[in-house]
Amino acid sequence: MEQTVPLKTLNLKNCSLIFIEVHSFVGLTCLSELNLENNMLESIIPGTFDPLVNVTKINLKDLFSLTNLDLSDIGLVEVMPRALYGLKTSKELHLNLNNLKHINNDTFVDMQSLELLDLNDNNLIKLDDKNFEGLINLKELRLNSNSINSISIKAFEGLNSLEILRIEDDEIQNIALGVLLITDSHIPIIRNASFLGLFNLLTLEIKNSTIENIEINALIGLFNLNNFQAKDIFRKIKVIPGFIFKDLFSLTNLDLSDIGLVEVMPRAFYGLKTSKELHLNLNNLKHINNDTFVDMQSLELLDLSDNNLIKLDDKNFEGLINLKELRLNSNSINSISIKD
Repeated sequence: MEQTVPLKTLNLKNCSLIFIEVHSFVGLTCLSELNLENNMLESIIPGTFDPLVNVTKINLKDLFSLTNLDLSDIGLVEVMPRALYGLKTSKELHLNLNNLKHINNDTFVDMQSLELLDLNDNNLIKLDDKNFEGLINLKELRLNSNSINSISIKAFEGLNSLEILRIEDDEIQNIALGVLLITDSHIPIIRNASFLGLFNLLTLEIKNSTIENIEINALIGLFNLNNFQAKDIFRKIKVIPGFIFKDLFSLTNLDLSDIGLVEVMPRAFYGLKTSKELHLNLNNLKHINNDTFVDMQSLELLDLSDNNLIKLDDKNFEGLINLKELRLNSNSINSISIKD
């Protein structure tokens, strides 16, 4: 039978610990504070902290050699500012399955090597400015299954290496983010609903990307987007699929010039009802599919110059009832059909 030790505070600071046995804390169910500051631990075995069901404060400062820290499912209610200070080499931090309601600023300020932060299954309500300050190499942030209803405008500022952001099964009502800039990322694919919840986003710009695929519903929910720097996003994507822009109701100017496009599928621009300009010049388009522009009744300028178009068929430009300027120069057009 497991014996309970009525210890509430355990201070192991400066003990030169290099290893903790997985059952070391068995019986310490009354423990509320644990201090492991300034030891030589290289790893902590998953499950080591499981017996600490009532712990509310853990100090892990200056564990310089620790690369993977699992503090999941131990009932944590708060991580104090700089509690993780000194974990300069840590790659993964698991804080999932706890009772965290908020993130203190300066919590992760010294974790410049961290690549994975798991905050799934907590009780987080909002994300504030600078909550993730210092995580310059973070690649994956997990925030699924919280109660997040508000994300401030600078909540993700500085996460320049972020590739995967997971916010599912939350209650997001207000994300103040107006501008999202992602530079020098290594994102290979933009998956469905990647920006869902960013209702107030006005500008989306992804520079120097390695994106090779965009799923059909990747851009859903971006109803207010009016500045979309699409060229870098689509640079390695040779075919624009149908309905890819269907939720971008506010977009007025779309520039897809000089990115090596070989085909635009029917209804690719469906939903762009307010767009005034569309630039498809300097590509490798050989033909225009019918129904390509069918939903673009506000379009005034369409630039198809410097492509490889051979002929123009009936209904190629159906739907462009307000088009004022059509540019077709520098193609190889030898046939223009006449509607009976």
